[in-house]
Amino acid sequence: MTVSDALHDIQNFLQDTVKRQEIKLCKEESEELVTPYVETCYLPHRNFTPTSFQTPGVLVCMDENEDGANESTVLIRLICSTYGGGFYEESQIPDAKGYRDLLALMEQLKMALWAKAAIGRCSLRKPIKMGMYDTELVWPYWYGYLEFVVDIPNTLFSMERMNYLDQL
Repeated sequence: MTVSDALHDIQNFLQDTVKRQEIKLCKEESEELVTPYVETCYLPHRNFTPTSFQTPGVLVCMDENEDGANESTVLIRLICSTYGGGFYEESQIPDAKGYRDLLALMEQLKMALWAKAAIGRCSLRKPIKMGMYDTELVWPYWYGYLEFVVDIPNTLFSMERMNYLDQL
């Protein structure tokens, strides 16, 4: 199994989770409520936005991969984003609705992950770490992350097996 396979399994699980739990958040620059976008990617630099990037969203990312003798571990980071571009009543002071939406989204995902021992072909390790981004961010967008480790079958063994099968 490769890291890409693990990311894909986690992406499928999260897509099912946000649909099943009927999570709806404010779409950027609109009052429309939408299901968060789930994709494998990484949070782009502030000067780059891919055309398929959407808020609210969850990006499934690999931070690190380590191969051991019998298993491979992958540090997964889920980057979550919400939009909260409102103001407090009769003022020009930005509200914190996007922040509250972000915390609610991350808590729902954390609870769904906590209830699982395995996601697809991955074994989920605990703890699950949750945090907020506070640099290179611009209101009205809010960003946070969940981090956890998954175990997958040894990547080196999988690569040797693929090479062997290619030779047949």
